[in-house]
Amino acid sequence: MTDSPTIIGLVLAGGRARRLDGIDKCLITFGGASLLEHIHRCALPQVETLWLNANGDPERFAHFAHTGLAGLEIVPDQFPNYPGPLAGVHAGLQHMAQTRPEAQWLASFAGDTPWFPDTLVATLYAAVRETKAPVAFACDAEGGHPTFALWHRSLASRIEKTLASAQHPRLSDWIVQHGGLGIPVAASPGDFFNINSPDDLQRAKELMTHPDEG
Repeated sequence: MTDSPTIIGLVLAGGRARRLDGIDKCLITFGGASLLEHIHRCALPQVETLWLNANGDPERFAHFAHTGLAGLEIVPDQFPNYPGPLAGVHAGLQHMAQTRPEAQWLASFAGDTPWFPDTLVATLYAAVRETKAPVAFACDAEGGHPTFALWHRSLASRIEKTLASAQHPRLSDWIVQHGGLGIPVAASPGDFFNINSPDDLQRAKELMTHPDEG
């Protein structure tokens, strides 16, 4: 990103994909590529580097070494039992503090959404720079998309306190409770379409062929 601080990206794929028979959603393929590869194409140009928040055996991602995702770093949750996307953000912020201490911001991307605006991170950064909010998430005509957010590194301890107390608030509620904002972003048809079921996967394939129908 030009004229902005170092921003690290994190794909949130740490859930259990219950509605897709427990398979890793990011590994399903359509349009000649995996879901993760579609996400990678949208996200990587917007950040300094991109990580993957995923739990379990990392060997299932080994075949990515032969694709454009070679070297993609996997960052697992630090809290057990799949507490949700907030745990993924916490893992990303902690890993950022340890390995990229110069970075102040972490951009999160949903691991089930193949397409999103190419101006997403720039729009969120402009908003937090102007408002001084510690976190901002994307909104469009369909509503809020809190997994698409920009998080300041100072939030790590607050998130850890929430997770340690075994609370499981909705992501958007937590963001607002801690001074965050929902920010309108310019979206095209099909942006923020998420894949949670076999029917959604079929719809994604149709959108690949007819993107204006999103």
